[in-house]
Amino acid sequence: MRSVSIAAVIFLALVSCKAQKPLTPPAIMGGSEELYMYQWNLAELNGKVVDAISGAGLLFSPGQINGVTGNTGCNNLKGTMELGADHGLKFSPMAVTRKACMGASVEQEFLKCLEQTKHWSINNGQLQLIDGSKVIAKLNGVKPSAVASLPEEFKGTWELDYITGPKIAFDGLYPDKKPTLIYVGGTEYKGNTSCNGMGGNLKVTETGVGFNPPITTMMACPGEGEQTFLKTFKEVDGYAFKEGKLFLKSKGVEVMRFVRK
Repeated sequence: MRSVSIAAVIFLALVSCKAQKPLTPPAIMGGSEELYMYQWNLAELNGKVVDAISGAGLLFSPGQINGVTGNTGCNNLKGTMELGADHGLKFSPMAVTRKACMGASVEQEFLKCLEQTKHWSINNGQLQLIDGSKVIAKLNGVKPSAVASLPEEFKGTWELDYITGPKIAFDGLYPDKKPTLIYVGGTEYKGNTSCNGMGGNLKVTETGVGFNPPITTMMACPGEGEQTFLKTFKEVDGYAFKEGKLFLKSKGVEVMRFVRK
């Protein structure tokens, strides 16, 4: 009788282990939530360093269908992506705006990289896109700091009424709608380029402020207004207030002026 009891106990233990095994969560999918915690700015493409001012990057949004928006360094992009086992990652074909790209551009190489991506990895705040055993792109994560902020005077909606550089008159650049900058606190900003909505993170320092390249909507824009605004906006590294107006500076020079709206 005793041997029968021992055999029964062993049998029940084996059955119990077998029943519990499928409940173990797959460790390979751990950490995928980190994809959605950052704005990812392109830093390296096929082993070549990419200038941070290119503005190329990605932003992921979770859902029943995971969304992807971003910038190629010239045009806005939008699509979806699928996560799989072993950190699998597959991007859908991207919808891309059709703005002509001036000068050197990483656009085609970046889009090809997204097509080739099979897996992803995040290490120390850097996202790696992988094809087989090869890392084909590296993107640095930008996460809002909980402590960075701007003074109360900065809060509100500001409308551009001057921008340096272009030979075209200001009213010619923005005949219908002027760019806006909206700040309500914390480390995020939003607004409008005069054509597309935009949003991103601030870089606040003791001596000034900068704006990480914004993620924008994807409307095709006539004229040079949006391009001029975004080019100047990414060079900003400081600010000042004079007579109720907001001045954004680059290397000490006032390059943009806003009035409160």
